[in-house]
Amino acid sequence: MSGFQRKVAIVGCGNVGAMAACQMVMAGICDELVLIDRNSDLAWAQAEDLGHALAVTGSHVKVSQGEYEDCRDAAVVVLTASAPQIPGSSRLDQIHKTKAVMDHIIPSIMNSGFFGIFLVVSNPVDIMADYVQHLSGLPAARVIGSGTILDSARLRFYLARQMKLDPHSVQAVCIGEHGNSQVALWSVASAGGKAIADILKDNQNRLDKDMLQETARKARESGNQIMEKKGSTSFGIAAVIAQIVKAILMDENKIFPVSARLAGNYAQLAGNAAGSFDETSGKEARDGGEAQREGEKEIYAGVPAVINREGIQELVEYHLTCDEIRAFVRSVEVLKQVKKKLEEE
Repeated sequence: MSGFQRKVAIVGCGNVGAMAACQMVMAGICDELVLIDRNSDLAWAQAEDLGHALAVTGSHVKVSQGEYEDCRDAAVVVLTASAPQIPGSSRLDQIHKTKAVMDHIIPSIMNSGFFGIFLVVSNPVDIMADYVQHLSGLPAARVIGSGTILDSARLRFYLARQMKLDPHSVQAVCIGEHGNSQVALWSVASAGGKAIADILKDNQNRLDKDMLQETARKARESGNQIMEKKGSTSFGIAAVIAQIVKAILMDENKIFPVSARLAGNYAQLAGNAAGSFDETSGKEARDGGEAQREGEKEIYAGVPAVINREGIQELVEYHLTCDEIRAFVRSVEVLKQVKKKLEEE
């Protein structure tokens, strides 16, 4: 990107947008940060409040309240604006109201001449990332959804708590929908470099099948539980936003499970040699006889991807087990059906 600037705009200055702005400012991730909201007084107040913090911390990020035209030379525009999620509802229930928000925001940003990278956080994030890419006309590599990064962080957190370990010593990832159909990939999970399958065999006092199921359930449901008790989640997703923006601005080539447009990915044999992962024994059960799949395409879903200054550099494909492939296909199918319904309305 010629004339690259470390300028970021956040559209939506509620809890998530404000906390993400604070994270980026305190860490000095960008040089300039513009806050945009339909409530201009709120955007102004958030910018002023952050400015006061700068006088104490010594950070030199330029923070201001702005308008859509200020996105013209931004490297990244973070979209956090969305319809509020009602307690007891799913993220997919927000879709029509959030679509209307995007119908207003995206054309206004594109009319400014913006050709940076959209980071979509607005829920339902997979469908909204897909819609923003369609609406903006930007290459798919330049429209990224926050995907299953937070789900993966929650999975690591609860697995580490279960095993009485530091979360930084645990590697685990969720793929698919950022929602109820997400898939925890136990076949590639590890602690201190030791595969979960081996821990199940060697350290049954620390981990068993029921513990894995409970860990996945907590990762899947904790977001809604937090929202019911405090009105929204903000700290975790703000940290995710800051890390993705940093990977873009610093050209880090870092791998995150983001929401990305699939293009025939995960076209593995459903009955490949990997088989299915038996959580009880920690062994792989052989399974076979199914035909080669075409792979998933023309939909956004959470998958590991290399992120740098150009956006999504490439998608990373794990060698999944049969059960994981099937679960991923089911999760993607949920998203495809929602997208189809949205297009037909």
